[in-house]
Amino acid sequence: MMGLNHLQTLIKVTIPSIRPAILSGSLLVSLYTLSDFGAVSLLRYKTFTWSIYTQYEAGFDRNAAALLSLTLFIVATGFMCFELLVRGNKRYYKNSSSASRKLPSVDIGKWRWPAAGMCALVSLISVAIPICVLFYWLIRGLYHGETAAILGEASNHVLALNSIILSVLTAAVVVTLSLPVGYLAIRHSGFFTTAIEKMCYTGYALPSVAVSLALVFFGSKIGSPIYQSIYLLVMACAVLCMPTGLSAIRSSMTQISPRYEESSMTLGKNRIKSAIVTNVPLLRSGLTMAAATVFLITMKELPAVLLLAPLDFHTLTTAIWSFTSEAFFARAAIPSLLLILLSSIPLTIIVLKNNIFNNS
Repeated sequence: MMGLNHLQTLIKVTIPSIRPAILSGSLLVSLYTLSDFGAVSLLRYKTFTWSIYTQYEAGFDRNAAALLSLTLFIVATGFMCFELLVRGNKRYYKNSSSASRKLPSVDIGKWRWPAAGMCALVSLISVAIPICVLFYWLIRGLYHGETAAILGEASNHVLALNSIILSVLTAAVVVTLSLPVGYLAIRHSGFFTTAIEKMCYTGYALPSVAVSLALVFFGSKIGSPIYQSIYLLVMACAVLCMPTGLSAIRSSMTQISPRYEESSMTLGKNRIKSAIVTNVPLLRSGLTMAAATVFLITMKELPAVLLLAPLDFHTLTTAIWSFTSEAFFARAAIPSLLLILLSSIPLTIIVLKNNIFNNS
């Protein structure tokens, strides 16, 4: 209507409107990469997390590991401050109450094949190749007579159930805690609420092993019933996954106009009830995204489970770690495939969430 072509519309309208999601996603990726341990250790790439783990496991002096953890925390804090500076306090909701309409698809012409090829390449590297390798390990193990060892793992269903229980509990805790924090950060922004919000991102700023060891010390001082219980494990996973839930809820909260709450309060409802009644239904998409993403991340959590799990509480990730560390790749195939299968459930919810809520 204003004479803009598709590229100009993308630059001047679309990108500014999705700015909160872009910044939140960039912050999460940056913090997750800083704190990742599994991939860098397998690839022998020396990072802060690799050095911290080495100092904790092999070093007699824990001060070096503490210093490295503090340095990593300072770097992560720099990322968070930069994101806060760039994001600012802009609002992205509509002042009108008109219903949203589905945007038409854009024909990109000859570029559709390169775009499709790029998407296919990502799927090939991240999904197809790992699954093919797992099936190769499984078939090779069966071919070489390891049927009893591979298929005789009767505890696979127990491992899967433990992983599901841990992920569901963590998702419930994270969503419950993230909802009020995200609301206060948007509706009542100030020094105190901003400080609380940024503190919630420290779960990605510190490596899992450092957070887990800190909670081991905390739990050992308190003793029963916290120490070596699933409560402490859920607490650790919630701390590590809090940034995920908060980012999803905060990004959705920025697009909800406060006029709905004001209208509800004029009808006689108090502030708390108005906030719940008006915002929670509109946050269905963000809450679902937060819960599904936290479930997905908790399913593949390893260091926290290794250090904080109760006795005889094993998950799919610990079984995979145990088998691969001893080079029993064929035995690790079935738990790995189960992990992929269970992880595909929240991933499907994340992919289809827009269609689910746009049609509701």
